Amino acid sequence: MKKIILFFCTLNIGFLYAQKNNFEDFTCSPYYGNFNSAKLKYNQGSTDFVVLDSLIQKALSSNSKPLSVDLFFSLKVYAKNCKEDRFVSVSKMLISNGVSINTILNEAPSCIDKSIIKENLKNTTSSAKNNEIAKLLNEIHEDDKKSQSVLVGNKKREERNNKNYTKLIGIINQIRKWPGISVSGQDLNIYHVDISYDFTQALLHFKPNQIETLLPYLKEAIKNQDLSPYHFARIFDYYYIKKTGYESLEAIKKNPKELLGNTKQQLPGIISKQFYGIYKSDDRKTIYPPVIDPDKLNERREKICMIGEDLELD
Repeated sequence: MKKIILFFCTLNIGFLYAQKNNFEDFTCSPYYGNFNSAKLKYNQGSTDFVVLDSLIQKALSSNSKPLSVDLFFSLKVYAKNCKEDRFVSVSKMLISNGVSINTILNEAPSCIDKSIIKENLKNTTSSAKNNEIAKLLNEIHEDDKKSQSVLVGNKKREERNNKNYTKLIGIINQIRKWPGISVSGQDLNIYHVDISYDFTQALLHFKPNQIETLLPYLKEAIKNQDLSPYHFARIFDYYYIKKTGYESLEAIKKNPKELLGNTKQQLPGIISKQFYGIYKSDDRKTIYPPVIDPDKLNERREKICMIGEDLELD
């Protein structure tokens, strides 16, 4: 992932946005709770397959349409332990979510015969097939990818981004909710750290005020297990980076003397902050840009059902 190029000063902006993003009334479901427990144990090196399998099965039984990021984690657990029946069962759910069979076969260990997996999966199809909302979301995704080409000018890119936003709002107005997996039948996001498989990547290119309009629907989608908390955090942090950067720039423009005194030094650069600490430097070791109120970071993460600790889960 390319490092986000931003500038910093000591100005602390962004507290108001932290307050707006309030999840005090949020209670994590058994689905998130059991998967988080399994992921923590797995990350800590647990080899107790019985415990891991029990947690995964409890999580899956509490959600009729599991998210692909959780299913993909499960697939890795079953691959590592050579559990063919479990591997095939999870693979069927992934294909139903729209994930390709080749992606699944890439995870198949040598102890499980790929021909058996193919045979078991040959009649499984995506739930998004012939789904009109999924079709519209895929159009947004494709148009967003094209708009990010270096051959596309800024004005044209902004026009496409606004067009995609209008399409998305139209869908939401129609169904009165976020077009998550329960509506589209599709969820291609198999990694915590990436949303490039899915139309949600387009949200990274929307204007801050456009994201603010979508935030209530995104928050509700987490409650309904229609969106991964990690992917919500990725979208929100990108928005938060732009929003706090813009606010700090405006503050500097309005009050340069108050900020700098009577010195002749140049204006400080823009400061930007994250809320959930999703983005990191190129070496993946440092949260970059820094987070607001770092001592409360784990608490903020846990409130949206993320694992509090900063783990590389993929």
